[in-house]
Amino acid sequence: MGPIGEIGPSLEKMVIESCKKITDHSALGRLTNLKDLDLHNAGQLDNLDFLDRLPDLSHFSFYNTRVVSGDLSKMLDREWDTFHFNNSRTYTVKKSEIRLKGHHQDIPKQKTKIQGIHSQYFGLIPNTNTNDFYEGQTKLKNKSINLDLYLLEEEQISADLISQVDHFINDLDSHLHSCQAYMITDLLKRGSTLDFFKYIEEQNLVHPTEIDDLIRVESAEAIKELINRLSLLRLGLYPTNAMGAPFAILDFGLSDVNYLLVVKTDEGGNLVEVTWES
Repeated sequence: MGPIGEIGPSLEKMVIESCKKITDHSALGRLTNLKDLDLHNAGQLDNLDFLDRLPDLSHFSFYNTRVVSGDLSKMLDREWDTFHFNNSRTYTVKKSEIRLKGHHQDIPKQKTKIQGIHSQYFGLIPNTNTNDFYEGQTKLKNKSINLDLYLLEEEQISADLISQVDHFINDLDSHLHSCQAYMITDLLKRGSTLDFFKYIEEQNLVHPTEIDDLIRVESAEAIKELINRLSLLRLGLYPTNAMGAPFAILDFGLSDVNYLLVVKTDEGGNLVEVTWES
C-alpha cells in the first residue's frame, strides 16, 4: 500500500474491496485528511493503530475484514457518524459500546443468562443474535479449514437454522467434490475458472499448464489434476441471507498465490456462481 500512502493529505475518501491479501495497512496513517474509509472483504488488519493519525475520520467500515489483535479500543476514542464491522468473540469492544454522534449511551442493563442454541462448530448462538460474525474451524483430509458464520443482527435464530449450518459442514467432503465438478465444467465453458488460471499464469505465479490445449483436447485426467491443485481455504456460511443469495461461499487457492477461486452454492450445495478475486 506504499503508493497509496504517497497520496497523503489530498485524499478524503477511500474504498478497498475484495483485496484479501494486503498484509500491511500502516500506510493508511499517512492519509491524514481521510474522512471516509471502507475496507470491505479486505482480509486482515493487524491492528487499528493507524486511526491515531486520522483525526478527521468519521466513517469507518471494515465489514468482513478481521482485526487480528482483537483490540478495538481505538474505536472508543471519538464519536462516529457511521461505522460498520462484524462483531467477534475475540474483539475487546462491541458495537453497542461505540459512540455515534448525537446518540446517548444507554444505561447498562443487568446481565442475564444468555439463552441460545449450540452449534457443533461455532459454540453458543443466542436466540436473538447479538453478533453478526462467528468463527470456527474444521479439518478435511488432515487440512484445517477456516469457518465463518454470518448472521443478521437481532435476527431470531432457530434450532433448524443452526442444524442446517452444522449439517452443511458435516457434508463438506461431499460439497468439495461437487465444487470440483462445478469448476471443471466452468473451465470447459471458458468461464471464471479459466480466467483465474490464465491470469495467474500471465503473472508468472505458476508454471504454464498449456491450459488452452487441455480444454481443446478435453483431457479429463489432466484437467482434474489441475483442479485438484486447488485447496479449500475457507468456508463462509450466510444462512440468514435473502432468498436467492448464496448460502455458502467456498474459497479455493494455491499456495503462495494471492488470488482465490470462489464457488458460491445454496444450502443444498447446488451451484450459484463461480468467480475469482484477489
